[in-house]
Amino acid sequence: SATVVSAVTAAFVVLSTLKSSSLLALFAYHPVSMSIAFLVCYPWGIRLAHKARVADGNARVALLSRHMTTQLAALGLSVVGFTAIYANKAVYGKVHFTSLHGKLGLVTMLLALGVVVLGGLGFKMYSPLPGQFHPAVKWMHRSLGVGMWGVSLVTVVAVLPHPAVVTGFWAKAVQVGVLGLGVLMVMVLRER
Repeated sequence: SATVVSAVTAAFVVLSTLKSSSLLALFAYHPVSMSIAFLVCYPWGIRLAHKARVADGNARVALLSRHMTTQLAALGLSVVGFTAIYANKAVYGKVHFTSLHGKLGLVTMLLALGVVVLGGLGFKMYSPLPGQFHPAVKWMHRSLGVGMWGVSLVTVVAVLPHPAVVTGFWAKAVQVGVLGLGVLMVMVLRER
């Protein structure tokens, strides 16, 4: 269910953005990249990591490697979206991080970078830290990751409706989809 809600909600944002804006417009890269990152890739990566918690041996390593790849792809898309909106505002001489959406977006990006650093430090294969620190770092990574993703959902809902992205009925549908995705993910994460 979470996968379907995730894909449909992201598709609404992407298609409505492309309907109102061309791919030649710098702004378009912001909602398109961010939707794919935060509504598709990040939740998928969270689910992979959650599955890894009950797996052992090679299956666990494979799931965690897929989690890492998915989350790095999400971070890459997030950076593209962040760069696009930052550059777009600079082109038009607008001040950065003044709206609630902009402030929450900045917090989300800083948290996303922190999550990646903690993930690398908690993964034995890549970590320079002694083994006794890994459990605490992994706990911080998981906690910060879920918190970052939660803030990202609030960030998405806070900006809608937006005339260059999605308005009217579709804006409400995306808001319901984002909130529904959040609820479904909480249900998934509560499972053993």
